[in-house]
Amino acid sequence: MREQKTLANLQLAMAPFFSRHNIKNSNSTELESKSNNSTPQIYWRRLKIFVSNISLEPTFLCILFTSVMYQLVAQNLYLEKACRVNIGYNSSVCDALTQRNISGYTKLQEVEVQKLVSQMLGLRTLIQSFFPVCLVLFLGSWSDRHKRRKPLIIFPIIGEILCCLALIINVVYFYELPLIYTVMGDSLPLALLGGWPCLFIGAYSYVGERCTDSNRTFKMGSIAVSRMVGNSLGNSIGGMLFSATGFLNSFYFCIMSLIFAMILSILLVKEKKNTEKVNGENQGFLSDFFNVHYLVDCLKTCFHKGPRNRRKKIIIFITLAFIITGPTQAENSLNYIFTRYKFGWNSVQYGFFSGIKFSIELTGSFLGVIVLTKFLHCNEPVIGMIGLTGSIIANSVYVAAPSPRYFYIGAVCDFFTLLPYVAVRSLVPKTVPPHELGQTNAVFGIFDSLIPLVFGPLYTIIYKYTIDVFPGTYFLVTVFLKSTGLFLFVYLNYQARKEKNSDNELVENKCRLEKF
Repeated sequence: MREQKTLANLQLAMAPFFSRHNIKNSNSTELESKSNNSTPQIYWRRLKIFVSNISLEPTFLCILFTSVMYQLVAQNLYLEKACRVNIGYNSSVCDALTQRNISGYTKLQEVEVQKLVSQMLGLRTLIQSFFPVCLVLFLGSWSDRHKRRKPLIIFPIIGEILCCLALIINVVYFYELPLIYTVMGDSLPLALLGGWPCLFIGAYSYVGERCTDSNRTFKMGSIAVSRMVGNSLGNSIGGMLFSATGFLNSFYFCIMSLIFAMILSILLVKEKKNTEKVNGENQGFLSDFFNVHYLVDCLKTCFHKGPRNRRKKIIIFITLAFIITGPTQAENSLNYIFTRYKFGWNSVQYGFFSGIKFSIELTGSFLGVIVLTKFLHCNEPVIGMIGLTGSIIANSVYVAAPSPRYFYIGAVCDFFTLLPYVAVRSLVPKTVPPHELGQTNAVFGIFDSLIPLVFGPLYTIIYKYTIDVFPGTYFLVTVFLKSTGLFLFVYLNYQARKEKNSDNELVENKCRLEKF
């Protein structure tokens, strides 16, 4: 470099002695060759960086797309089993129920089938929530000790493959196996291998450990968008796939898709080899994994006191994750019957609304993460405040909507619906050191597992007892809960500014001391 600078200075110094024409030609030729050589290299380098940063997004998209799709097909299998096997209606009644031919069955028969299916779905939710609650603390502690994140992503994929195989067996032996066996096969393998909480612990711990503070929020946002796209694609394609191919081919397709997701996770999720000595490495796997000492240590690690009100912040983060995710999940299970009751919608009209709402949320989340983090450089509490403000306005519109037009306006107001969740997940790694992320995310996983058990029954009871008086009451509950979350984000923003000012004062004082 020094020689090149010297040569350039020499050329400038000798410029008066050379013709202007020659200098111009030589400089222009040199610049052209540099620009021609550098431009492709710059683009290639940028593309290489972009591709190297892709790790969890394709895996998440594929897993959630397949999971939602096969669960939708499984619900149709539940209905068929309940009608034909458990209750024992004849083929004409069950065929009419499947085809929605109201002349072929009575309302009482449909209610009886739906009651049995709803009970079985409740049992499936209980199984899929109970076992992960018991396992996630052990999983998080094991992951932190051994610095292993990839197995936590792969275990749920294996569980879902086993669930699909169990459902195939239930289709082949349709009349021999009653509905309870279908439910057990559809829930136990996934639950015993950690379920979705295990997947999220592995994913968020991996991102928190591998990403820097500057790009962590963006990475969390891209994973959240992949998760939302996977859910929506699964709901959209699952029904069409089942109608076109039937049970067996649908489950075969899901198995192939899950195997592809596993291959993606093996290839794209890269882990550093742990060179540190691990406590209990001479023990067997089960005795090391299910060590109660590590379970207690996991809770202590998550909630121990630390600098800058660490314990208080962790409690706030868990509360925020609980009251942001819970109402949204519970609302989604009730919105269809609410719109049927209030606006007289059918499944096609509600499906169209869901598609529009999904497009709005996807666009808002994608643009919000890019604009607010990369261009405006907003901190996480501000991002959460923006997202929750939109959700509060949206739910207020839903409550008072006199016509479907206002319901669509509410969906537009919920433009940044994913941002609060992204903000909370991004704040955790900034508060917790990398070697404690798995244990902390495990505690988050417990509350994620409890969400369906708490908010599902709560919102169902509220809707049941207010439908005759004011059916939109459950939206008011959401407004109250998310308003609480908004105040918590305001408090976190105040604390962040206070800490930043304190850091600036320390730096200024240090500079003054160095001058003297």
